[in-house]
Amino acid sequence: MKKNILQNLFKGIWCHGNVDWEFINSIPEFSRLHNCEQSPVWHSEGNAFKHTQLAYEKLEKEVFGDVNLYFSCSDTELFIIRASVLLHDIGKGVTTTQGKDGKWHAYNHEIEGEKIARALLWNEDIHKRETICALIRYHMEPLRLFDSKNWIHRMFEIGSRVPWKLLYAIKM
Repeated sequence: MKKNILQNLFKGIWCHGNVDWEFINSIPEFSRLHNCEQSPVWHSEGNAFKHTQLAYEKLEKEVFGDVNLYFSCSDTELFIIRASVLLHDIGKGVTTTQGKDGKWHAYNHEIEGEKIARALLWNEDIHKRETICALIRYHMEPLRLFDSKNWIHRMFEIGSRVPWKLLYAIKM
């Protein structure tokens, strides 16, 4: 396992949009995503690696184009957001299967992704690591929060683990 993965994800630590895709491809958990098919209903771009690249581009253009959000975040928060988007679907490499219906499913990829990210980032700063892991774990929640009967309770539960501002930034 490589040390300082977070520092190596980006060619310049705080550089806008400067991702080291070659380094990312050298990490087996990421390289698996190249062969990870996705449902064309939700992800017409194809495999999970391509989705990760497009999600990162979207983050840089659209989310960080929101001046109020961008300037309300510290440099550390911006770094955590960027790293979380790169890692948000890392669990799809081990959870994606083709169902009897012929469709691709990645059930619980966010739970497995949290575990994988924690292992990859074990030697990193604990605050950054745990915030990134929580963002990965809950990145789907903004899409399904109100499906829950106890959505207010769920909202507070999630908010106790991760700042909603950061979760909003990485909603996928």
